[in-house]
Amino acid sequence: MNMRIIYSICTLLIASATQAQLHDSLAEVQIQAHRFQQYKAGYRSIYIDSSMRHAYRTMTLADLLAHTSPVSIRSYGYSTMATASLRGSTAEQTAVLWNGFNLQSQVLGVFNFSLFPVEWIDDISIQTGGNGALFGSGAVGGSIVLNSKLALNQAWNASAAFTTGSFGFNRYYLHAGYSGKTYAIRTKIMRLHSRNDFPFINTTTGDDRMQRMTNSNQQQWLATVDQFWKLSARQTLQINSWWQRSEQLVPPAMTESSSDAKRTDNIFRTAINWKYGDPSKYIALRSALFSERMQYSNNSTDIQSRVHALSSINEVEYHTRLAENLKCHGGIHYTYTMADNTGYVKRQSITRAALYYGTVWNIRRWLLQHTARVEAANGSVVPFMPSLGIEYLWLKQVKLTANVARSYRLPTLNEMYWQPYGNRDLLPESGWNGDIGLKIHSNTTQAAIEAGVHYYERVMNNQIMWLMRGNDHEPVNAKQTHTRGAELFGKVSYALSDKLKAVINSQLNLTHARNLEAIRPGDNSANKYILFIPRLGHLHQFSLNHKKFSIALSHQYTGMRFTSTDNTQAIDAFHTTDAAATYRIYVRKHLFALTCNVFNITNQVYTIMPNQPMPGRNFQFTLSYHL
Repeated sequence: MNMRIIYSICTLLIASATQAQLHDSLAEVQIQAHRFQQYKAGYRSIYIDSSMRHAYRTMTLADLLAHTSPVSIRSYGYSTMATASLRGSTAEQTAVLWNGFNLQSQVLGVFNFSLFPVEWIDDISIQTGGNGALFGSGAVGGSIVLNSKLALNQAWNASAAFTTGSFGFNRYYLHAGYSGKTYAIRTKIMRLHSRNDFPFINTTTGDDRMQRMTNSNQQQWLATVDQFWKLSARQTLQINSWWQRSEQLVPPAMTESSSDAKRTDNIFRTAINWKYGDPSKYIALRSALFSERMQYSNNSTDIQSRVHALSSINEVEYHTRLAENLKCHGGIHYTYTMADNTGYVKRQSITRAALYYGTVWNIRRWLLQHTARVEAANGSVVPFMPSLGIEYLWLKQVKLTANVARSYRLPTLNEMYWQPYGNRDLLPESGWNGDIGLKIHSNTTQAAIEAGVHYYERVMNNQIMWLMRGNDHEPVNAKQTHTRGAELFGKVSYALSDKLKAVINSQLNLTHARNLEAIRPGDNSANKYILFIPRLGHLHQFSLNHKKFSIALSHQYTGMRFTSTDNTQAIDAFHTTDAAATYRIYVRKHLFALTCNVFNITNQVYTIMPNQPMPGRNFQFTLSYHL
C-alpha cells in the first residue's frame, strides 16, 4: 500500500467536500478535556465494558487489557514487568496517555502496566493505529488513553475493600472524597503484598513434577490525590498527584536454579490541567512533572543498577470553532528529560519541542479530520507528521471509516547512551500506516448490536531492535518492516428485564508482521516474522448484570509467537478462561459487596515470554464497602 498516494487522495477528497459543503452543518460535537478524545475520525476506538472493569478491578491494567481487549501484553512472569503492544507493534511503539501526558519512559521507552491498578482510573479507551501528529513519539501501533474524572455536587463519598487470594495475595484499599458546587477532591490509598509462590511445571527439563516459584515476593504502596476546581463559569483547574513504591523480588527463569535479584521502583507524578473558555473557544495549559527511580540488584551476577529520570512536560493549546461545522486546534509542546544511570558515562538529557494543529469538519454525513505535527529533538528535526481521517455515515446504521497517517519513534536514552553498545547515531523510526473499516450498529429499546471489521497496513523504516552482540545486547536499526492485519468484532447488549442486562462481546485479530530485509548480513531474518507478535488472537466475553449481582466470563486465545529472528524458535499458543461473580447488599445508603474471581479456570500451563512460567488456577475474594 503506497501511503503517500492514499494521503494525496484523502487530501483531495477533504478539499472538494469542504468547498462544496462548508456551510452545511450537523449537531454540535461536544468538546472533551483532551484533543485525543476529539480527533479520532477514521480510527477505531475501544472502550472496556464496565462489567469487565469491575471483574478485574483488584488486578493491574496488564491483567485487564490482556483479557478484555486486543492489546497484546508481554509479561516477564506473574506480577513482574509487563508491557503492551497493538497491531504488531513493539512495546516502545504503544503510547500510554494519563490525563493527557505520555507515560512512556524516556529511558526505557516502555511503560510497566503491572504497576497500574485498574481501580485507579475512571476512563480507559484504546485507539488503534498510528498517529504521530496527535500523540507524538511512540504512537505507532496505537494508544491507550487513561483519564481521571471528578464530578461536582456529589457530596461526601467513601469506600474500603480487602482482597485475599492464592499465593499469599493480600490487598487493602481506602478511598474518600468530597464534591461540592465548585470543588471536588478524592484520595485513594492502597497497600499490597504477595508471596507469588505458585506451583508450576518446568517445561524446559522434561520433568512433570511440580516446582514452586521462589524469590518472588512483591510489595506495593500507592497513594493518589485528585482535585478539581470550577474557578468561574468559564475557568477550571484540575491537579492529579501520584506516589507509588514497589518492591519486587525477581524470580528465576525456568533455565535458572535460583535468583536473588530485586527491583525497587519509586514513582512520583503530578499533572496540572487549566482551561479557560467555553466549548466553542478555549485555551488549555497543561504541565506535568514525573520523577521515576529504579534500582535493580543481582548479587549472583554482580549487577547493581540505579536509574533516576526526571521529566518536565508542558503544553499550551488553543481550540476554536471557525464555523458551526468546522473546528480546529493548535498547540506547542515541550518536554525536557534528564537521567542519571549507572549504565551511562555521565548524566544524559533530551529536549523535545513540537508544533501541532488539527481540524475537524462535519459535512452532512461526512466527518473529515486533518492533523499535523513538526518536532525537533536535541536540535534534530523529525520528518513532518501528517494524518487524515474520514468517516461516512451510510444508511444511518453503517459507518465507513478510513485513515492514513505518518508515525515515528525517537530513540530512548538507553538506546543512545547505554554502555558499552549505546548508539548515538541511531535513526528515529518512521513510517506510514493506513486503515479502512466498516461498523454496523442497531439500537432498539431492548437490544443494542454492534459489529465491524478493520483492515490495516503499516511500513516502518529504521525500526530499532536489541540484538545479541557477544554476551551483551546492542540496539540496531532494522531497514524496513511491514505489518498488515485485520480485526473483526461484535457486541450484543440485551435487556432481559428492567433490572437484568446481558452482554456478549467477541473479537478476532489477525496480524502479519515481517522484516522485509535482513537485519544483519547473513542472519536469515529477511521476510521472517517479527519477534513475540502472535499472528492470531481472539477473545470472547459474557456478562450478566443486576442491581444485586453480576457475573462475568472471559476467554482468550493467544497464538504462537516466534522468539528468534530466523523463526526457528517459538512459544506455543495458549488459551485462558477467567470468571468473576459479585453479590451486593444495600442497607439504606450503604453498599456491601462480595466478589469472587477465578483465574485460569482450566489450569493451563503456558508462558508469555520465554522460560517465564505463569500461574495455574487461582482465586481471589474481595469484600468491599461503599458509602
